[in-house]
Amino acid sequence: MQNDAYGEMILTVTPIFFDERYVDLRTKDLDTLLAYLAKLCVRSIGQPDAGLWEIRNGWQEHSFTNLMCRAGLERLERIKQAGHLGPISLDLTSARIHAADAILRGVQGGALRNGPTDFSNDAGLSQLPILGYPNRELCESTVLHITREPALRRGSEDTGFFYRYVREDDFGKPEAAFVICSFWIAQELARLGRTPEARAILDQVLLAANHVGLFSEHFIPATNSQWGNFPQAYSHVGLINAAFAVSPPWSDVL
Repeated sequence: MQNDAYGEMILTVTPIFFDERYVDLRTKDLDTLLAYLAKLCVRSIGQPDAGLWEIRNGWQEHSFTNLMCRAGLERLERIKQAGHLGPISLDLTSARIHAADAILRGVQGGALRNGPTDFSNDAGLSQLPILGYPNRELCESTVLHITREPALRRGSEDTGFFYRYVREDDFGKPEAAFVICSFWIAQELARLGRTPEARAILDQVLLAANHVGLFSEHFIPATNSQWGNFPQAYSHVGLINAAFAVSPPWSDVL
């Protein structure tokens, strides 16, 4: 059970309400779906689940799930304020604040950790700025904490590769870096105005591609070996987003 999926689904359809090219997709059926997803988000706040990384046992409350629920509810608030959505029984503002309070229970030492009962580090939480979390100080401190945490680095500090986490899971202690984590971190550093650091990470991680430029899910830099699913769409989406983030705008180039 991955309760972060409900907020993710809301984020997926949000552009329909803010891009006039999708006006024909604004239907009552979509309104009904979003109202249902809002209830699922509220129900999921603070509840144990398998989390972003699909932990198969030892479920717990995950900060990432609370973060994604907050992001989905905040997008629904904006959609409603823009004059869309039919009647909805929830107080979206109160629900979003409830999710925000749950997120803060997972903060330790100024950085967001895996959850309020597990203060281990998780590279997935580098997505705070991507998801529009409004506290820039917490966004920056969390991203920088992840980049500077020696345990999360795969190999030496200048490799640019990161574990998702280093806690033991169903398969034991992680052995390989997770490629998209590096792309997330590069994207976030660029958003925070730290583009040279972002480019340095991106330049290193590009070395994980094979001879035709394709990425796997996992990578071990010491042996230059690709592990896990291949080719992995997840990794390539991360690359595209990171590349846009570190690149200058067209107005500076053309």
